[in-house]
Amino acid sequence: MAGNDAVVNDEASSQKLLQAASEGDVGTLIRLFYVGVDLEICSLNPDEKDLRALHLASWAGHTQVVRMILDRNADRESVAQGRRAVHWAAVGGHVQVLQVLRDRGCNLSALTADGSTVLHLAADYGNLEAVTWLVGEGLDPSVKNTENFTAGELAKAAGHAKIYHYLRITSCVARLARPSSTGAGGSSTQASREVLRAASEGDQTTLARLVGTGASLEVTSQQPGEEGLRPLHLAAWGGYDQMVWMILDQNVDREAVAKGRQVVHWAAVGGHVQVLQVLRDRGCNLTALTADGSTILHLAADYGNLEAVKWLVGEGLDPSVKNQAGCTAKDLAQLAKNSDVVNFLRDKQQLITYKNYTTVKCLGEGSFGEVFLVKDNTAHLVLKVIKLGGLARSLKKVAEQELDLLRDIQHSNIVAYKGGGVEGSCLYLLLEYCDGGDLAERIKQQKERSRSFMECQILAWTLKISSALQYLHQRAILHRDLKPHNIFLTTCNDSVKLGDFGLARVMEGEIYLPRTTVGTPAYMSPEVANGLPYDGKADMWSLGCCLYELATLERGYPYVQVSVPKHYSEGFQGLVTSLLNHDPESRPSASLLVTSTLPALGMSP
Repeated sequence: MAGNDAVVNDEASSQKLLQAASEGDVGTLIRLFYVGVDLEICSLNPDEKDLRALHLASWAGHTQVVRMILDRNADRESVAQGRRAVHWAAVGGHVQVLQVLRDRGCNLSALTADGSTVLHLAADYGNLEAVTWLVGEGLDPSVKNTENFTAGELAKAAGHAKIYHYLRITSCVARLARPSSTGAGGSSTQASREVLRAASEGDQTTLARLVGTGASLEVTSQQPGEEGLRPLHLAAWGGYDQMVWMILDQNVDREAVAKGRQVVHWAAVGGHVQVLQVLRDRGCNLTALTADGSTILHLAADYGNLEAVKWLVGEGLDPSVKNQAGCTAKDLAQLAKNSDVVNFLRDKQQLITYKNYTTVKCLGEGSFGEVFLVKDNTAHLVLKVIKLGGLARSLKKVAEQELDLLRDIQHSNIVAYKGGGVEGSCLYLLLEYCDGGDLAERIKQQKERSRSFMECQILAWTLKISSALQYLHQRAILHRDLKPHNIFLTTCNDSVKLGDFGLARVMEGEIYLPRTTVGTPAYMSPEVANGLPYDGKADMWSLGCCLYELATLERGYPYVQVSVPKHYSEGFQGLVTSLLNHDPESRPSASLLVTSTLPALGMSP
């Protein structure tokens, strides 16, 4: 804390806390944590009476704030208006918040004061995505509350027809008896026609009823234009993602071919991204070819489905691939006069062929840029593309300065610059590819195995990261977003390399100023969080947060007390504590760590 251990609960601070939690104001929340505000205070507002910060953040869907509050050991099972945090998240329909609460040990099966489950609330408030997720988590749609209503009945009363039908089908499918009197090939002609019609029209209720009586889902249509198509093809073509999911649950042949096309191709013809996502998640092959050698990207482009084209490129489909007729996806779009698709794919082809590298997959995409894994005949590299056309003139200058900066940086523990420049409206950066992933993923793996990192391993990494920071700080360069996600690993010698220290502020449209508040809140120093001037010691605080996380396997916000597990040496505990000193002047510099502190712990440069 800022000089004392008392809990702050004055009315002004309390109101700021509740407002920050409700609005997702991370910066204000961090400052309030720093002065020791009480997280258990309750709102007095009429619509929010008795709700605590955790309830408000869960209700509003502020996932990061929920994590922060839980990290401060707030009471996760506290009740307000008869509901816990999981219930308020369900009312808001926020799946990511529900996932966080589940992962942090909150009870998804907890009941409200009227005996309702989280599924009841999600259904009653019309939150379909939350409903489907909760059913997938094992919540039973047949459970009734104290008023004898199921979740589906509440959805029906509230006018949420889609949720009502989904829950009705889910309940029906769960009770399905396997076919007995009629086998896969023995359904009547009338039943087959009804199955195909239901699939074509998205009539889930009828389809569930027919499957329950043993009707086959492997029947084929004889209708003109649909010859040979099965229910799965028709549902995918029509864009009925929930029905596609339901049919796949019946173990149908997902690779069945009709008119030379598999189910993924029919979804691409229809341009249905949600169906394509379902098919991908259920193991269908997005790279399957049609009878004429076309990919699903060819079909989506040919039929003018821009959103599907964008999604497929993001999934790694290569626009430069040609079918048997020698046409790329762009060629087909051009022939069909789908100009928006043509323009999009033209930009992608220019990007993908930059410096004769071939795209392996898209690693990420933001407002002003994209990141790709690319390769040539000898190596894999990372290609970062900044779209200068979306930046203001001042930010274009910053982007060019960043390029000059990267050219001059050479250090064994910093991701190496391999080339780049400005072409047309884009800035291209080729960077070293670290095949071991990042430190955040390694921490996650250790946590899943319930295994702590060895102190010698943490110290070895710390020495290399400190050496990289020393190099940067000596050149007046601040990383400003040091965190495990930006520390990359290589498999050849288990080395670490610091990355993403300059590009982030260009891609986010930020201009460097001594008081600019940038970075990730979990690793943000007190001076940055409070809008004060800062220097390289802000990076050292972030390094302390990384060491704290390596030692505890938890993302920490150690603003009050640093508690490193006792099986680590006193020297290591002292190192972490010194880095997390609230006074920047009292924190060790990177140079001090490299030349004195770490050698004293047995780590020499």
